[in-house]
Amino acid sequence: MEQPCDSPRYSQPPSAETPPEIHLRDYLAIIVKRRWAVLGLFVSAVLGTALYAFMQQPVYDATVSLMIEPSGPNVMSKAVEEVYAPVDVNIDYYKTQYEILKSYKILRETASRLNLKEHPEYLPRPAGPIDSLLTKVRNTILSGVKSVLSSSDRSQGTQAESENERQLVNAFMGHVTVKPLLNSRIVRVTVESIDPQLAADAANVMASVYISTSLDLKIGASQEASKWIAEHVEELRRKLELSERALQEFTNRYGLVNVDEHKRLATQKLGDLNSELVHAEGKRVEAEARFKQIASIVDSPKEMES
Repeated sequence: MEQPCDSPRYSQPPSAETPPEIHLRDYLAIIVKRRWAVLGLFVSAVLGTALYAFMQQPVYDATVSLMIEPSGPNVMSKAVEEVYAPVDVNIDYYKTQYEILKSYKILRETASRLNLKEHPEYLPRPAGPIDSLLTKVRNTILSGVKSVLSSSDRSQGTQAESENERQLVNAFMGHVTVKPLLNSRIVRVTVESIDPQLAADAANVMASVYISTSLDLKIGASQEASKWIAEHVEELRRKLELSERALQEFTNRYGLVNVDEHKRLATQKLGDLNSELVHAEGKRVEAEARFKQIASIVDSPKEMES
């Protein structure tokens, strides 16, 4: 006798395990457990930062303020000023002045007056062993070429001096900041240096160089304007002389009378006639007075004798 088989049983898959929940106290426990490592790392960072700050040289900055005026006193006529002045001075004038203030020419003249090439802050850094070796090799080659091409050596020396000057000016440029004051004509020039006296001197000298350069530009513009005016006045004078000569030749050729000259002669003749008339009138009055005097004593012989 067969026994009935059991119905099939389906087993459910095991559910995924839920990850344990992490609380803040777990992190605190880790920090407490590693407290000495964390403290050592913190102390090392603080000491390293403090040591780096103490090893750095202090940097000083000096600031000078300049007021930039659109134009100086008007010494020329309005017509000449319109020829040389821009249409709207306020559009790009100040931006141009800021660029001039930090231009290579201003910085180079400032560096030259301060003799920055002799200052320790701008002296070239000592070269490494590889650079020293390359310098020696280059000097050896140049000394060999010097005996053959003396002119070429002078040219190379000039190029080397120009390169050193360019590097010096670029280094100085990195210490200079030009910042205009918003909604004003004031611009502030700040110079940084490890030497406070050098920072102050550099700011003042840079301002002085800018002022001198601006005056030179204005004087040059005035001289150009004066030259332009003198040339045009001379040209107009020559044209006037030619015109007068042509007019005189035309008058003589066709027998024309100068109306102005004719009017002047007529006026002069009329004045002379008027003077003669006044003189004659005076003589007539005098003669009439004598005639009346004589007529009054004609009948009196005694008065006639007197």
